[in-house]
Amino acid sequence: MKYLTKEWLLKYELSFVNRFTKKAKRAETFNEKFYRQVYAQAYGKWRAIEKNLPIYRDPQEDLKKIEDYINERGIDEEEQRRRKNFKKNYLELERERIEKGIFFPFDEERAKNKFKKNINYKIKLYEHFSQEVLDRIADIRVFALHYASAEAKKILRPVCAKFRRDCEKMQDIAAEETRKAEKYLSQTLELNLIGETLLEEIKEENGGIYLYFENKNCLFINNGKILERETNNIYRYDAYDPYSGWSMICAAELYYIEGEFELHFLISNIDEEYNKNLWYLTIRGNDIKEICD
Repeated sequence: MKYLTKEWLLKYELSFVNRFTKKAKRAETFNEKFYRQVYAQAYGKWRAIEKNLPIYRDPQEDLKKIEDYINERGIDEEEQRRRKNFKKNYLELERERIEKGIFFPFDEERAKNKFKKNINYKIKLYEHFSQEVLDRIADIRVFALHYASAEAKKILRPVCAKFRRDCEKMQDIAAEETRKAEKYLSQTLELNLIGETLLEEIKEENGGIYLYFENKNCLFINNGKILERETNNIYRYDAYDPYSGWSMICAAELYYIEGEFELHFLISNIDEEYNKNLWYLTIRGNDIKEICD
C-alpha cells in the first residue's frame, strides 16, 4: 500500500496556497488589465532572480569584479580580510566553472517559457480545489499569481488547514511503517530522509538493483525486482547546464511484507522544456544497503 501518492502530493501542494495568496480588491471580478499587470510584475521579479544565477554569468568577469571589490579604497584590514575570504569561497565553489569557463547567455525566450509553464502548472493544480472555492475565484490565472478576493481567502484558510492535517497524517503513517520495516534491514538506514533527493540512475546488476542519487550516494536492493516503473526517463541534473532537467524523489516509504521489503518512491521529472511529470517506482527485495563512493 502507498500512502505518499500523487494525490497526497497534489493535496500537499494545495495546502500551502493560502499562505502565499494576497487579498486584492481587483481580484473580485474578472479583470484582464489587472491580470496582465500582476503577470508582468511577477515575471519581472522572477526574471531578475533567474538572470542573476551564476550559470548565466561569466566567472572571469565575476572574478574581476571581486578583485575590484577587494581593492576598493577606504576599507580597513578587517573588511579586506573578509572580502578575500569571500573570494576564496567563490574560487572553491565555482572551481570547475572558472577552469572551464562555463556559462550560458541568458535566453529570454526560454525564461518566458519556463515562467509560463510554471504558471500553467499552478492553474491546473488549483483547478483541483472544490467547486465551493473555485466559485469564489473570478480569474484562476490571477489566483495562480497569488491574488484572490477577501471572500476567497476566507474560504481557503480552513480548506488548506485541513489539507495540511490530512497530509501530515499520511506522512506520519508512512514514516511509522518505514521505521517498523527498517528494523528488519541488515543495515541501519534513514529512508524517511530521502525526500527531495535527486535520482540519477537505475541499474540492474549483481543480482539486485542499484539506485544512484546525487553526491555519489547509492542504495542496493539485494535480489531486487522492479514491481512498478511508470517511465524509463531519468533526467540527470547538471549544475552547469540550466537546461538539463532533473528527477527528484518527492517521497519514499518502506514496507516489510512476508519476509521481503517493498520500497516505494514518488518521483517528479522535469525535462529540458520544464514539463513536469509525476511517476511511481516500486522495488521489492530481501535487503537494502547504502553504498557510498
